[in-house]
Amino acid sequence: MTETIKDINDRVKRMVSNAITWASDDDTVDKIEHWQSHANRILSDEDYHTHDDCDGFALTSAELCKHYGIDPSLIRIVFCEIPNTGYHLVCSVDDPDENTTWVHCNNERRVVKWDDLDYVWIKYMSYDNLGNWFEI
Repeated sequence: MTETIKDINDRVKRMVSNAITWASDDDTVDKIEHWQSHANRILSDEDYHTHDDCDGFALTSAELCKHYGIDPSLIRIVFCEIPNTGYHLVCSVDDPDENTTWVHCNNERRVVKWDDLDYVWIKYMSYDNLGNWFEI
């Protein structure tokens, strides 16, 4: 049986949630902002664990989704705002089979449908066009 996009999202979400505990960049790398993926470490060491913030979670999720076969054109890094909380970064994955978009967010236990989140979507960067931000 072929693994669906939803199956891959669920697996990646579990992997990343088990490997990354939230902590601010200021606390972990002594910088206000530091973007990094932990995908290679997670793939090479099933017991790997680290601390990072939402951007580390989002970048790692995106890289692992690609690694497990999701077309990069379906994967996005999304800059958003959570009302009454502040700015945030998530990974989103379009799922044409389910006609939805799944969101990997470090604030959620599972991947969540885009429409089920009360976030203000601001900009995105497609994983197959890194470096170019587009307004939502």
